Amino acid sequence: MTIHLRLQGGAVIVPVKVTPKGSRNEILPFRDGDVWVKVKVTAPPEDGQANAALLVVLAKQLQLPSSRLRLASGLQARQKQVAVAVSNAEEMAVLQARLAQVLHSDPALCFT
Repeated sequence: MTIHLRLQGGAVIVPVKVTPKGSRNEILPFRDGDVWVKVKVTAPPEDGQANAALLVVLAKQLQLPSSRLRLASGLQARQKQVAVAVSNAEEMAVLQARLAQVLHSDPALCFT
């Protein structure tokens, strides 16, 4: 199994599984069989703090302005869909490459 990225309305939808109240903010490396990008944040799951921290961590690691990321679904769940705004296929390819680098994996191995 791999992480399924999909294009929807000018954004790439990235499935994310977040763990709040972690020891540090980090994106975990891809492991064969993962279907989620796994992210740990130090913020608690109260008043949207973990959601905000998730977007900041992803934006920083993907070298994107945080204004390009938003939660598409899963506001109160650990499993979320994060929408990353892209304007063309080249931006999608760059996003996919950066995400694979953060996951310490080859894009062909971790994404469908």
